[in-house]
Amino acid sequence: MNTQTLILTVLIFWLIMGLAFLSAYSEVKRTGGTLVDAMRNNESFFFIISIVVGLVVVAFKLA
Repeated sequence: MNTQTLILTVLIFWLIMGLAFLSAYSEVKRTGGTLVDAMRNNESFFFIISIVVGLVVVAFKLA
C-alpha cells in the first residue's frame, strides 16, 4: 500500500469514527449529559483508538 492510499484510508477512518462519536455525543447532550458522559461510550473509545492507531501507522510508514 503506497503512502497516499494509506493516508487517505486513515483520514476516511478518522472521519467515520469522528462522525460516530459526534452522533453519540449529540445523543448524550440531548438527554442532558455532559462530555464526560459521552466519553464513556464505545464510540468515543473507538474514536480515540482510531486516532492513536492512525498516528502510529503513519509514523511508522513515513519513518
